[in-house]
Parts: sequence; C-alpha cells; structure tokens
Amino acid sequence: MDLHEALLFVLSYLALFALIGLYLVPAWTAIFRAHPRRGHILLLNLLLGWTIAGWVAALLWALRPFDPPPRSEVNDELEIERLLLPCKPDYDFRTLGHRRSGSGDLLARNP
Repeated sequence: MDLHEALLFVLSYLALFALIGLYLVPAWTAIFRAHPRRGHILLLNLLLGWTIAGWVAALLWALRPFDPPPRSEVNDELEIERLLLPCKPDYDFRTLGHRRSGSGDLLARNP
C-alpha cells in the first residue's frame, strides 16, 4: 500500500463518518435540546432519513419550539441516585421504606 492509497483510505473513512454525522443531525439536535419527543425524532430520522423529505421533517420537528417540563418535576439528584445506586455501597435504603437496613455495617445486628 503506497502513500496515495493510504491517504485515500483514511479520507474515505473520514468522509463516511462525516456523512453519518450529517445524516444524524436531526436526532442530535433533538437530543441536545432535550426535546420531549427525541426518541420519535430519532426513529423518524433512522427509518425515513434516507429520503430528503424524511430528513427535513425530522430536522423541522427537532427544531420546533416546545415547552420544557416544569423545574419542579425534574429532580437531578434523584436521577443521579438512580443511576449510581448499584455502585454506591453506603446507600441508605431507609429512605425507600426499608426499616432493617442502612446501618453501614453489614455484620452489625439490627434491632
């Protein structure tokens, strides 16, 4: 493989990744904007994005204004706790209503 072929090989993969990124612009837009229908937009983009009309429809849907959820409904700490629960050994299960747990010592006797 000479230098010309290697350069062509690298450039072809870069072009492929750029085209895939361009193809998924509507989905990425919906995801980064936290659109409430981002899953539907991704599905539309994947299934009908190969047509120009499907891609444009997904992009317009992703860019359409929407009302964000009220801040009181979004609890970031609770979401982080749900994600980290399997990894957090000192999780206090008493907050979930379990009476005989949360002492911190697995060998200690609970009354």
